[in-house]
Amino acid sequence: DEPKRLAGEAGGSYGIVALLWLQGESNSVGGGTQDRRAYLDLTETLQADFNREIVQGVAGQEAMPAVFTHQVGGIYVRDEAKMSIPMAQLDCAYALPDWFMVGPAYPVTEKAGHLDANGYRWLGQQFGKVMHRVIDLAEGWKPVHPVRATLRGAQVLVDFHVPHPPLVFAPCYVRTKATSFPDGGFRVTDEAGEVPVVAAAVVEEVTVLLVLERAPGANPILWYADQTRHGGFGNLRDSDPTPA
Repeated sequence: DEPKRLAGEAGGSYGIVALLWLQGESNSVGGGTQDRRAYLDLTETLQADFNREIVQGVAGQEAMPAVFTHQVGGIYVRDEAKMSIPMAQLDCAYALPDWFMVGPAYPVTEKAGHLDANGYRWLGQQFGKVMHRVIDLAEGWKPVHPVRATLRGAQVLVDFHVPHPPLVFAPCYVRTKATSFPDGGFRVTDEAGEVPVVAAAVVEEVTVLLVLERAPGANPILWYADQTRHGGFGNLRDSDPTPA
């Protein structure tokens, strides 16, 4: 109530435009649920509680604020859980009202877990860019993410949602070292084990072509920025011209 009181005393108004929510690292390492559906359900409850208790209960406003969040990466990716927390965070961006995931944290500089000062500044600028587009320009937003994968023999075509085509393979930062992977951060497995990625290339601006060493067998899985081969990092980005 204190910010609202101070605003009133200054002759101003008080309202909540946005909630910035950075969370999920603890869940990834076992400090909370690692179940994908349970994480989504708990996040939905948190948003409802915040809107009821703070937005309506304190601010007394009818319009609900936008929520902006990130996606965990790096050491917080767990392959044994099928990357359940970062997957659930993308689920939130699709399932929850007024919920926007600005993008993953892995591209920026970090300290083997927490970001460093430049990394937080850089990620904060991404938050600011997306907030401007959603709140000021009334545009929608979803980050770069795959929407469909097509297997044809020993090749995989992966179609992406891309805010600013074309897709580009570029270095990410592992700690403070610019790092590029020969496969761009992609991995394929099946019931027999690894299916090595021989080459990765961007085709038709929004699609990635993976050439595999062999055709996958039963129950193939496509991974990106997995822990086993890439430490939770990857090299794919769009071509957004916005300067940091």
